[in-house]
Amino acid sequence: MWDKITVGKFQQLHDIIAGQSFENELDKRLHLLACLEDKEPQHYEDMPLPRFMEEVKKTHFLSVSDIPSVKAKRELVIDGAKYRVLYDFRDLTAGQFIDAINETKNKDEHVQKLHRILAAISVPEGKKYGDMPFDDVADAMLEVGILDAQAIALFFCDLWSRFLKDIPVYLAKRVRKAKKGDWKKLETALRNIGVGSNVPAM
Repeated sequence: MWDKITVGKFQQLHDIIAGQSFENELDKRLHLLACLEDKEPQHYEDMPLPRFMEEVKKTHFLSVSDIPSVKAKRELVIDGAKYRVLYDFRDLTAGQFIDAINETKNKDEHVQKLHRILAAISVPEGKKYGDMPFDDVADAMLEVGILDAQAIALFFCDLWSRFLKDIPVYLAKRVRKAKKGDWKKLETALRNIGVGSNVPAM
């Protein structure tokens, strides 16, 4: 079943799983099933209980299995359009780097921002970053399969964490001769993106 779930659908399911407004677990399962099958909750509320209990089994994979691992792709095809996924930080523009920082800085929002994280590290074929509005690319990424999206995000975040460990030392070497006030500004910026503890003292 996981191979049929898109990023957009996964985000909807995640909202239901994390929701606290349901009367009980069965009520939550009903809404998960409705979301999964693209039907209104009323469709299942009116269903005979024995049939509903059979139907609700379709949601069991959401709680008994992790998302399977697949190899991270270097290219995505969405509605016939191709997008290159940029894993090498040397291929990112400054604006793209800033967008990637902004979209990944809050771990609690990673699921709901997954399409935007993908958009920040992807470029439509034959175009440069920024040629296509960011929100349009992000909307397209909602149609990416969750298996591919997770593989890309995990691979990128692994590279990202290693990059953030190395960048403060690199930057420190480049600003040794800078004014103390300039270094303080840089140090503050690094702390804002979560690498403050790695910033070497001047």
